[in-house]
Amino acid sequence: MKRLFILDDDEDILDILQHILCDTYELRFKKDAVDVVASIIDFRPDLILMDNFLGTTNASEVMSRLSAQGTGLSVPIVLFSASPNIEDTAKKLGLQGFIQKPSSIKEIRSYIREMLVN
Repeated sequence: MKRLFILDDDEDILDILQHILCDTYELRFKKDAVDVVASIIDFRPDLILMDNFLGTTNASEVMSRLSAQGTGLSVPIVLFSASPNIEDTAKKLGLQGFIQKPSSIKEIRSYIREMLVN
């Protein structure tokens, strides 16, 4: 079973993702960026789904932490956010993709499935 690491501070989003993805994937959720690098390394995900804003932290800072640790991760990272210009942000951070919030359940499932095939 493929593993998804989901980093988002919105409880409602986490509940929805749990509900729509738990039958297909092994999931690990994190609501903040505290010890996020260790959590990712420990879980060894096949894909990371990350919100752009996480309280006082953002995706750019998380990416900097991952780079600074020299983890050598070759995991696709998808920005999942309602932020304006999400596509530009994802490209600027070197991420493999993005999902604009809000999205339908079908869109989320389909996008994740496609990312894990490629």
